Amino acid sequence: MQRRTFATILVGPNTLAREGLSRILRAAGFRIAASVPYITEAVLDSLSHDQIILLVLDAGTMLERATGQIEAFKRRCPDGRVAVLASYYRLVDIVSAFQAGANSQATPMPNNPLVLLSVDAWNEYGCPFVPVPFSS
Repeated sequence: MQRRTFATILVGPNTLAREGLSRILRAAGFRIAASVPYITEAVLDSLSHDQIILLVLDAGTMLERATGQIEAFKRRCPDGRVAVLASYYRLVDIVSAFQAGANSQATPMPNNPLVLLSVDAWNEYGCPFVPVPFSS
């Protein structure tokens, strides 16, 4: 099976976290098109819409706020894929993220390759969700 390529946009409030994730994903063969604190029209306008775009959204502890960014991205890039990273969330927040258009969700953990493996498996095989513990 041939690996699909995506233009990848990294979104999250923490510059160091985005840079670290960018280096990890680049080393794994991902093409990073943009790394920004939040989605803007300028970022979306700069992308070629004839390719599949992967949005990796680091929601941190504010998953409920990420749904607006997911919806804005999906309006502009309906075929785009969205992987959400959330440090803390409730089940209702996960449901909201998927309703907004997220394709997968994972919890980042220090020194744990789960996030990269999750994004890579989703990229390669279309796995929609990686089960993680959540709080109710």
